[in-house]
Amino acid sequence: MSSRPFQTSNSLNHKRETDYHLSPQFCFIVKSDNTMKSLFSESALKEIKNRIEKLSPETQAIWGQMDVAQMMAHCVEVMRNAMGEIQQKRKFLGYLAAPFLRKRYYNDIPFQSRNVPSTFQVVESKNFENAKETLLDRLENFHKDGSLKCQGSIHPMLGRFTPEQWAIGQYKHLDHHLRQFGV
Repeated sequence: MSSRPFQTSNSLNHKRETDYHLSPQFCFIVKSDNTMKSLFSESALKEIKNRIEKLSPETQAIWGQMDVAQMMAHCVEVMRNAMGEIQQKRKFLGYLAAPFLRKRYYNDIPFQSRNVPSTFQVVESKNFENAKETLLDRLENFHKDGSLKCQGSIHPMLGRFTPEQWAIGQYKHLDHHLRQFGV
């Protein structure tokens, strides 16, 4: 296998600059600047909100089974978990897998996996406008209060994170689902 770097697709909409990493998920090289955006950052918050504003009830998923309103409701539930508002019992498999997967939640590589089962599945229909408004409100709340409320929260598979790790992971999660819907 050649170790010569190459530039990845620009479809991820991430500004990357200098070095390259071998992606452990798919065995290909990913260009990186060793930083990932955080929902505690004003610019990252603005970017995510602008991307959410581009969604409409007619926006179709590129992959997966959720519609756009279900995706937004799912993202809200995941943020509620991060802020300690809802807790699920830690999964046994998580204790086994966490040592190998934890750093992927907050490293500098965008989520690549698709159609991974979630602990926070939303299967019932949701109203688009309500889901969008709730997600935008939740983003503001996370940005403003997350550094205090994320302390002690437990991810059902991966365990405890610092508030900054939660903020990076939440950015990556939202980015992943917004890419799922082409924005």
